[in-house]
Amino acid sequence: VSACQAEVALFYGESALRSDEAPLLMEAAQEATLVLQAVVQPPAIDRAALEAVVAAMEGKGVTFEPGLSDEEIAQLESLCCISFPPDLRCFLQYRLPTSDRFTAWRQLAQLGLEKNFNEDFEDGVLFDVEHNDYWEEEMFGERPGVPAEARAKAEAAFKSKPLPRLIPIYSHRCMCSTPMEIGQAVLSIHQTDIIIYGDDLLCYFAAEFGFSLVRGRLDDG
Repeated sequence: VSACQAEVALFYGESALRSDEAPLLMEAAQEATLVLQAVVQPPAIDRAALEAVVAAMEGKGVTFEPGLSDEEIAQLESLCCISFPPDLRCFLQYRLPTSDRFTAWRQLAQLGLEKNFNEDFEDGVLFDVEHNDYWEEEMFGERPGVPAEARAKAEAAFKSKPLPRLIPIYSHRCMCSTPMEIGQAVLSIHQTDIIIYGDDLLCYFAAEFGFSLVRGRLDDG
């Protein structure tokens, strides 16, 4: 397949080719597109690392299906008002985990379901405000004496000062939509118990599923 033929397939589509040469040339064009994308914008996680992480997770019983498409990513970001960090997007577009407790991203996209993942976190905080004397004066102001009133005041504060959008990965482990950087931490959030569970996505997977850490381009530049 010549470079010229591949270019025809890339820019003019399959209809511009003879029927007998179309499948091979379109495959060449798609490969050329991937190469160009990698040159212009290197992946957040390199392919060798992706392959190793997926293999390690499969060894721990995690199941996968083909990764999300660009269209599915765009749909999910619109439906859920989120922006996938570059490394999480890279992983989900390589392979999509489908085991229990992983977020059912493809199902959300297929059903067109709008989802605010922050609601679960906020409900947990509000429960602790009302029942466990939790309070953040800097965010909520002075605490009322009545628990129900304290909950209402905290709830109003959430509405007036929205938190960064959370993106669930597995169970109650999540990342934030902002900042949109490669290598941000993965958090474990259970009500007001919040800890860093992994310094970045690959560290998190190794810690969560118990395998040796795999590295491969998680820098931001």
